[in-house]
Amino acid sequence: MKVKIELDLSPADAREIFGLPDFSQLHSTITADLAEKCT
Repeated sequence: MKVKIELDLSPADAREIFGLPDFSQLHSTITADLAEKCT
């Protein structure tokens, strides 16, 4: 028997379902710092 489950999720929703931490604020802080250093 084969069972196929297809989920239409955003990456943020998938992280929340699997209990992974949300690094969006950390990511935006790091990218802003890198952009500032590159200019």
